[in-house]
Amino acid sequence: ILVNISFSGFLCCIFSVFTVF
Repeated sequence: ILVNISFSGFLCCIFSVFTVF
């Protein structure tokens, strides 16, 4: 579960970067 949360955070971070750009 911990890994899943980390993966979700990473995905959110990438999505945020894409939104900024």
